[in-house]
Amino acid sequence: MPNKKHSCIIILVFIAILIGCRTAKINFLDNSVTGKIICSTENNDIFTLKYKTQYFLDIHTDIKVVDNSNKKTILEFKKEGELVKSQFITITNTSTLKSFIYDDIIVYKINDNNFKAVLLSSFNNKNTNFNTSPQLITIAAELVKTHKWQYLYACAEFLVKANHLPTIELLTRIADGVVTAEELLVNSESNIKTKEIREYAQQILKLG
Repeated sequence: MPNKKHSCIIILVFIAILIGCRTAKINFLDNSVTGKIICSTENNDIFTLKYKTQYFLDIHTDIKVVDNSNKKTILEFKKEGELVKSQFITITNTSTLKSFIYDDIIVYKINDNNFKAVLLSSFNNKNTNFNTSPQLITIAAELVKTHKWQYLYACAEFLVKANHLPTIELLTRIADGVVTAEELLVNSESNIKTKEIREYAQQILKLG
């Protein structure tokens, strides 16, 4: 009997430990923040960014981009860290192509079609096919024209593969160590330093 009683106590303690761990795990995993940000472009196109940020081991956020005009989700993705609170900045605004950027999110509209969305960080992805998305070449090229190295870093490989000559010429100049005063001013607070962008330009030109 003592042995059976002792065994029962051990089993009960073990079950209690398991229940305690499970409860702690659920509470830990549920440590999240959900919300939404409603923002508009200069044309008053309205989008809702729905997000859920998880704070467990590392911080990551699930994001949905909803076009308020038709209530459709046009992009879903997960990112490290929290959603940056920003605003849409115009890239192009013509009758044939309207495009805007919010942090890493690009929304664009071709002619009178519905809006689509893509991540800036996906431009250099091998699966991004410029042959089937010529508008993305225009969008990437316009971003590079801002002289911001963060955009050159994000779009250069994509544009070189598309044989975009102005970008190739720009990379060639930077690879040779020639940087304009305007570029230095625009990127004075950039995390990407002059040496890094030069080395990156040299690397991308080798791929071309």
